[in-house]
Amino acid sequence: MILLCPRCGADLSVEFRGEWFRTREQCPDCGVALEDPPGMLRPSDEEVEYGLDEWLAADRAAVTAALAALDAPYRWESGLVLVVPAAAESDVDRLLDDIEGAEVDGGRTGWGR
Repeated sequence: MILLCPRCGADLSVEFRGEWFRTREQCPDCGVALEDPPGMLRPSDEEVEYGLDEWLAADRAAVTAALAALDAPYRWESGLVLVVPAAAESDVDRLLDDIEGAEVDGGRTGWGR
């Protein structure tokens, strides 16, 4: 059962159906279909967390799309926290700075880390 969107990290509503639980089939924030989620990063001691709760869903989706294109593992945790391997920290920092810079240059604000 998927409780967080693999693309933007949003909480997904869960529907109780007797003995079964079912999540929404589409993310309410970014609209991704949840039938085939990407492989997620397994928990370990060597991780870095980024709180992206002030980022827009589209911007969080841009981050995970870039990570997927780089074949970089990640996972979302409650509270819109993006988790990546510690070995990828500098690359992810640059990626977040690039996305943040592009959005600020485009006139949008509302970023947080």
